[in-house]
Amino acid sequence: MKKGILLISGAILLSSCGLFFVDGTQGASLTPLATVSGNYLSTDNHNEISPFLARMSDGTAYLFFASDRNGTYDIFAAKMGEDGIFEDPVMVPAPVSTPGYDELYPVVFQYGTSLRLTVMRILNSSNTNLFAYEIGTNTYLTNTTYLQTFAVTGTGMGMYYGSNSGFFLTVSHGTSSVSYYELFNSDWTPMGTKTLTGNIYSMSGVNINNNYNSNFNSYDLIVNETSSGGKKQLTPEASSIFYVLGVYQNSSIPVSSGFYASAYNDISPMIDHQGGFKVYFASDRKGTYDLYRYNIHTFNNIPEVAQLFAAYPKPQVTINSPFSNQTIVATGFSVNADAGISNKTTLMSLYCALDDGPFIRMAYSTGWYHYFANVSVGPHTVKVFGYDVFYTPSETNIVPLIISQ
Repeated sequence: MKKGILLISGAILLSSCGLFFVDGTQGASLTPLATVSGNYLSTDNHNEISPFLARMSDGTAYLFFASDRNGTYDIFAAKMGEDGIFEDPVMVPAPVSTPGYDELYPVVFQYGTSLRLTVMRILNSSNTNLFAYEIGTNTYLTNTTYLQTFAVTGTGMGMYYGSNSGFFLTVSHGTSSVSYYELFNSDWTPMGTKTLTGNIYSMSGVNINNNYNSNFNSYDLIVNETSSGGKKQLTPEASSIFYVLGVYQNSSIPVSSGFYASAYNDISPMIDHQGGFKVYFASDRKGTYDLYRYNIHTFNNIPEVAQLFAAYPKPQVTINSPFSNQTIVATGFSVNADAGISNKTTLMSLYCALDDGPFIRMAYSTGWYHYFANVSVGPHTVKVFGYDVFYTPSETNIVPLIISQ
């Protein structure tokens, strides 16, 4: 059986309180990744590892992962529906996937009108290279443009999402030191290293900015792949950064050793912070590595953290158009809205609905918007609400309007 080959400095580490994981024996907490055809993204006889969920500005999402179903590890992708079910996966062809090497740990994000995909390619037992490509958004398996290659010896790769939508590529080395790379002039550029707790083989992290309380400015939310008792395990940690007398200071609380443990190898975590802080990862609990999703708690539900945010205001949502009681002489119209900052964070998701219809995720360009087409003549209502990064919902804003011919 071929096991997987195989980054965010620490400091408020949360004690055992159900932050991320509940044991797989509690059924609904752990979800294998299903497809619309009734199958699963994972295969029975091969390994699927290093999942990475990329969310686009129009609300669509793609899961990229590595699979050795063709003999070596190649990169596959599958579009995710609103219900969390995936289309059948397809391989991202050459030059991304190659028959002679293992490609692992895809890191993907929107890059203008395209996607930027970075993969770790295993050259031999001791050397890896990172390769970056640009691929089409709508045809994400074609129109591939090579961007960059750089040599780095690593055990895993991930993404650290900073405040205000900034991000860093992270490379783990099987030590406590994690390398950071920032996108500069279209190339990944080394930005130094940070130290985490234990030996890190891969990781995923998010930084939450908070300007509401000047004594608590931000914190990191991190899931690490570490090693314990001869098994690869997922362990969470978070670092809080205080601004005191003009100096940033960290404080830490050790995580309980029994915080999360399974009898299996659990590897290559990825935090979907825009989807409720669910964690995607791979586990060998069925023999070969398969892909799973933890339906986890959000930070505002954790006792140690909830008390810090209990007094903070909810996020605010304003509908800019249509205005209240507006008469629209057309059969379609756009809804435009602003996500007022609740001083917790700048990361939000907005949803809108027409009358009693379903709420639809709004797209974002220079502002949040959605277009309703083929609307019947007569009175209607538009509803908009949003979530902040803690998944705290705003109040629903409702605007009446009239469609006329």
